[in-house]
Amino acid sequence: MNKNQVIIFVIILFCVTSINAQNIKLNANPFHAPPSIARGIGIELENKLNIGNSIGAGVSYYYMEPNKSGDGEYSGYKVQLIYRKYLKNKVAYKGLYISPSLNFLQTSIPEDDEPFVSLKNGERIGFGLGIKLGFQLIVAKNILLGFGIGPTYYSNQINKEFADNSFDSYKYNSTELELAFSVGWLIR
Repeated sequence: MNKNQVIIFVIILFCVTSINAQNIKLNANPFHAPPSIARGIGIELENKLNIGNSIGAGVSYYYMEPNKSGDGEYSGYKVQLIYRKYLKNKVAYKGLYISPSLNFLQTSIPEDDEPFVSLKNGERIGFGLGIKLGFQLIVAKNILLGFGIGPTYYSNQINKEFADNSFDSYKYNSTELELAFSVGWLIR
């Protein structure tokens, strides 16, 4: 196979995988949460592996309010790879589940009230491992409703550029609580 054939094969494989996907969900948390609780809205694709198991991927807009007054908000995007094990019903898409995930997060970072110099640019890049306990049910022929909660542990890299052209870069670890509400459409 030449390079063009491989590219066409990968595109077709991706399309077939997407067509065979069983569930597309829009995750949204419209509720006002206390500071330090991350919120977002995004799209997630969940594909049945076998009885009681599924895998998925999602991308979402990420938002977190500041921890103290004077700070700005963190905003950016998050990408997740997800595995779900449905515990009781042994049917994918329905019932109680446990869901580990791998996460990538990139956000802007807020001005943190530096006393002498202003922040010009800043970013946070995080790689995380999460675990969520949730429940999902089929409420009509093809409509799904779900709820999940769980922590995500991130290893973060912070990069800052200040107005005086100085730089600061450091690493830190954080744990964030994720609350997820989902509405989905089941494709059979």
